[in-house]
Amino acid sequence: MDSIHQQRYQPVEVLQHQTSPLQRHPQPEFDMISLDPTQLPQVQADPTLSQELKRTVAANTFWFSFDVAVKPFDNLQVRQAFAAAVNREQYIKQITNGVGVPAGTLLYPGNPAYQSTCQQTYDPDKAKKLLADGGFPDGKDFPTQQLRYVADDAASQVWATFFSRNLKHVLGVAIEPSSIDATELQSLRNHRDPSLVFGIGEWWEDYPHPQNWLSLVFGPRAIKFWSDPEFDELCARADKLPIGQAIPIYQEADAYLAEQAPAVFYMHTENLTLIKGDLQGYITYPTSVVDLNFQAEKIDKTKSQTRRRRETVAGNIGNPSRFLTHQASCLTGTVPRCPSFA
Repeated sequence: MDSIHQQRYQPVEVLQHQTSPLQRHPQPEFDMISLDPTQLPQVQADPTLSQELKRTVAANTFWFSFDVAVKPFDNLQVRQAFAAAVNREQYIKQITNGVGVPAGTLLYPGNPAYQSTCQQTYDPDKAKKLLADGGFPDGKDFPTQQLRYVADDAASQVWATFFSRNLKHVLGVAIEPSSIDATELQSLRNHRDPSLVFGIGEWWEDYPHPQNWLSLVFGPRAIKFWSDPEFDELCARADKLPIGQAIPIYQEADAYLAEQAPAVFYMHTENLTLIKGDLQGYITYPTSVVDLNFQAEKIDKTKSQTRRRRETVAGNIGNPSRFLTHQASCLTGTVPRCPSFA
C-alpha cells in the first residue's frame, strides 16, 4: 500500500540555503507539504503552487495582558484604549510575513463558541477618546511603562519594539522595551511581581471545546492578573451544561472578556499547506486542511485514471504536539451586544 508523501520544512532550512526547499525537492515527490511563512511569497508567485495552497486559521491565540491591580490599568477605559490602539493587520503584514489572522478576542474562528458580536478592533480615534476619558488626553501624564522581552530572543525584541511604537503613535504613551534574562522574567511571572505590568500570552488548543479556552485560561483557576466574578460565573455555569446549551453562555463570556480587556488579543497564526490537485476524499476542519488522524482510510490519490488507496503520515509545522486534527462542528448561539466595545 502506497502512502501520501508529506514534507515539513523549518525556517532554518530556508535561511541556510540559497535555493529554497521547494526548488530542491521536485514537487511530484510529495502530495502534501507544510510550509514555513517565509516560503509564502515564493508560492504565491508560482502559477501552479499558488493554486495548490490551502490556508487555515490555527487553533491558537496570541495576546499581551495587563496587571489590572496596578494603575493605570485598573482603569477599564485605559485597557480598552490600548485594545483599540493595536494595529493588528499592520503587525501581521510587517512582522509575520502576512501570515496570520487578526484576533479580537480569545476564541479563534472555528471554535464552537466563536462570536463576532463583540471584538477588539483597531480604531485609533476611539482609542484616543477612551484614553482621554480615562484621564490621559493625548497620553499626557501617562506613566512610562516597561515592556519586558527575553534578552536573547530576537523575535521577542521585534514584538516589543513594534507594539511600543504602535502605542506611542496612536496614544502618545511611552512604552519602553526592556530586555531581561528568561529565567528572571519567569521568576517575576511566577511570583506575580507588581513591576511586571505587561504579560505576554499565547494559547494552543488541547481539545476543541470552549472550556479549554475560557475556563482554563482566564477562568477562576487560571494563573493570571485578572479575576472577575461575572466572567467566572459564566464559565462555571457553561462548564456544567451539554455543549449545545453551553455555547450561548460561552459566547457571552467571550464577548465579556473582549469588552473588559484584561488582555489585548492580536493574532491567530495560520496553517499553510500545499496539496496536490489529484488528492481527493479528505475531510477539512476549521483549523486543519486535512484530518490526518481520523480520516486516513478515506483519502485517495487519483493518477492516470487509477484510484489508489493511500495511508497518511501526520505532520505539522511549528508544534506537532499541539496540532488539532479533529475539530468540533461549529454551533451557533446568540450574544448580547457589549455596551462599551461594540
